[in-house]
Amino acid sequence: MEDAFAINAVALVKGRPQTLGLKELLQVFIDHRIEVVRRRSEYRKAKAEGRLSMVDGLLKAIIDIDKVIKIIRGSDDAAAAKEKLIKDFKLNDEQATYILDMPLRRLTKMSKLELETEQKELKTTIAALSALLKSEENIKAQVATELTAVGKAFATPRRTRIGAA
Repeated sequence: MEDAFAINAVALVKGRPQTLGLKELLQVFIDHRIEVVRRRSEYRKAKAEGRLSMVDGLLKAIIDIDKVIKIIRGSDDAAAAKEKLIKDFKLNDEQATYILDMPLRRLTKMSKLELETEQKELKTTIAALSALLKSEENIKAQVATELTAVGKAFATPRRTRIGAA
């Protein structure tokens, strides 16, 4: 019981189409998955760091919310309020803009607890992504884990039985 078939294994390698053998095709696929995991992790880390910056700014503002409200109400325009917030609370431009655009109802004691929890979660996420990105072996392990999960999700049982002759 033997069957032969032809396959046209053309793949884009660095933007150029190439005909590859099975070994090269698998290597290109694995290299692609490694690059996907690396880029996805870098993106998620950057998003988490950006959100952490906003959460840190909100926590600074919540400490003295009365002063924040006084600054906003006492300013002639949004630019003056932003400058005063940056100066008084040592915020960056993005944090000050975020605070000015936010409804005041979100700056309550309940949200302080939520923000502190979110801050801890973001720091944990950033640490995990940093550890993943530092080591090529960790990235390869992540690729292996993902491919194993895909294999289990889409696996079909063997249809034929192999027995003793």
